[in-house]
Amino acid sequence: MNKAVASEDSASPLASTSSSFNRPPESVFWGAAVIGFLWFLALGWLTFTTANPVTLNIAQLKSAPLIIVAKAVDISQGQIEVQEALKGPSPDNLSQVRQLEVTGAEPGSTYIIPLERSAGGRWQVAAIPDGRRLVYPAEEQVVEKCRDILATME
Repeated sequence: MNKAVASEDSASPLASTSSSFNRPPESVFWGAAVIGFLWFLALGWLTFTTANPVTLNIAQLKSAPLIIVAKAVDISQGQIEVQEALKGPSPDNLSQVRQLEVTGAEPGSTYIIPLERSAGGRWQVAAIPDGRRLVYPAEEQVVEKCRDILATME
């Protein structure tokens, strides 16, 4: 009788499934790894091409009587080289603006600079409503976006 019980135990469904467990083939693992890697690359590409777009402050652009594209020469002295005026009359002999050092501008880079007159009558970087002073990188797309915004204000 013990022999019959032992043969019944070896024929039980639990014993047969545990011994015949099959692992998925390695190709499934490698296929999933390749898909994951491609997904990672796609997300990296999207991050690189779309991260941190420049946002122009419309209130600053609207309030500034003069908006120029200029190369920053000496930030501490506020020295610039004007390339063109986007809004307002073309400034004659404008080579220095106040408050440039608080904007985070870097020497040698070209910026869109909204300007306003200071109490002393000199040009300074225009403030946004919260008091900060912003300049924008003069990349082609940003300059075009600025022109589009200014065209809608006219």
